[in-house]
Amino acid sequence: MTERLERRLVAVMFTDVVGYTALMQHDEQVAVDTRDRYMSAVHRHHDAFQGTIVQRLGDGTMSMFPSALDAVLAAVGLQTELNSNGIAARIGIHVGDVVVERERLTGDAVNIAARIESFAVPGGVMLSDSASEQVKNRSDVNVVSMGRFRLKNVGRPFEIFAVAADGVVVPDAHALEGKGDRYASLPSNLPEAVTPLIGRGGDLASLIELVRKHRVVTITGPGGVGKTRMLIELGRHLASIFLDGIAFVTFADVGEPEAVVPALADALDVKEAEGRTLIDGVVALIGDTSPLLLFDNMEQVVAAAPHVAELVERCPRLRIVTTSRTPLRIAAERDYALAPLAVPSFSDSTSTESLLACAAVALFVERAQTVRGSFELTSANAEAVAAICRRLDGLPLALELAAARLRLLGPEALLKRLNHALEVLTSGTRDAPRRQQTLRATIEWSHSLLNESEQRLFRRMAVFPGACTVADLEAVCADPGQSVLDNLESLVDKALVQIDGQDERLRMLQTIREYARERLEQSGESDTLALRHARRYAERTNEIRIR
Repeated sequence: MTERLERRLVAVMFTDVVGYTALMQHDEQVAVDTRDRYMSAVHRHHDAFQGTIVQRLGDGTMSMFPSALDAVLAAVGLQTELNSNGIAARIGIHVGDVVVERERLTGDAVNIAARIESFAVPGGVMLSDSASEQVKNRSDVNVVSMGRFRLKNVGRPFEIFAVAADGVVVPDAHALEGKGDRYASLPSNLPEAVTPLIGRGGDLASLIELVRKHRVVTITGPGGVGKTRMLIELGRHLASIFLDGIAFVTFADVGEPEAVVPALADALDVKEAEGRTLIDGVVALIGDTSPLLLFDNMEQVVAAAPHVAELVERCPRLRIVTTSRTPLRIAAERDYALAPLAVPSFSDSTSTESLLACAAVALFVERAQTVRGSFELTSANAEAVAAICRRLDGLPLALELAAARLRLLGPEALLKRLNHALEVLTSGTRDAPRRQQTLRATIEWSHSLLNESEQRLFRRMAVFPGACTVADLEAVCADPGQSVLDNLESLVDKALVQIDGQDERLRMLQTIREYARERLEQSGESDTLALRHARRYAERTNEIRIR
């Protein structure tokens, strides 16, 4: 009867004694004694961490563990004991799928683990990037990157890590030269995603396709729409494609365009050198490799766009994705406007099942449950939750800040207070950037990037309670003999004004309009604009009557 094969995801470990053959030739008795002490230690530390020795390989072993953490802890204990007894051994660990057969393992993971062990130095423990991923957030396990290498007969490059622990040897990275083809790697610094991405599957698929086809992609959208979160998720999904590395660079704290290149060089660990500029150093690092650069928060340094264009021109296989509240406007760029999440229409069913299928509602409920674990969408609160999502236009940051208020308020009470949303949505997380801790701060950041004439049009548009046409806008908001087109285009670029559907009517998100309304009242122009608005629509009414 044919034995049924079992496939498992395990941590595969290879060990061997360094110099055993030479020792056997020199003194057989000492060699056998060394081997026996080594095997005794191997058995003890495997037993302590659920390890299974699958095969003896002369002076070494092949074994498996339930997890990378078990394997690493066993390896550290083993090396500490062996090193203290003067026995030099090497250990390599990789995590992957294997076929478990009687007295052996088969599969690519086995071959890769053997290659990883070949990179180890006497007394050291080496991990593949797959194994390191499982232990990287542990406070009791430290790892050090040795670089990225092409392994013999293995399809993709691997980043290799050394375990750093008392009693374990960590090699100098240069000691690994010649063991494999080293890749010039960009820093692996993609931030961890601390919250799930909800309702963005279509956006993510579209962005992945855009990055495949175009050299530069800019994710635009209003403040609080989730551009940074989308950028991080995009990087995670593209990691298997951009094997030459993905580097995340934030320009949130960079205030001047001329500081962009130094900030980029610092993030990529490019140092100044005599006879070359910093951008020359960045170009030299990237060369003809195919990495992905993720540039976050470019809006306040958008004048540095020519540097982005230069990088793309000089690095023929480089891809760049940026986030900005306005496009960079360079030839290689493709803009992707990230819209707020879909909200329930007034005609939609208010059943909990249908509402939870709506992205804005799903996000609000998920965030509500993080601050109030007992919260549930019920038939009693469904209508209020739907109204909250509509009132906030499906803007993710606004929904998150509103959900945080459920610590104290029920959905119905919260909805009543959203007539003054900017005063209510002020309870962002303390580890968020300051401009994202309140909705007002987010809008103020966008407003601060406008010039004086753009700010004037922005506040004047608040006189329209709903959507309007360009002709309406010119009639009400433009001063005699002045055009609003350039300023209007800038407001649209910066996602402070939305263009609705096929009729191309202009509108503001309700929370943005609330802020603009405050600015209008502070300017002393409210009465004048209200009169212009009334006259304009009186004229339109007369025109309709005449027709």
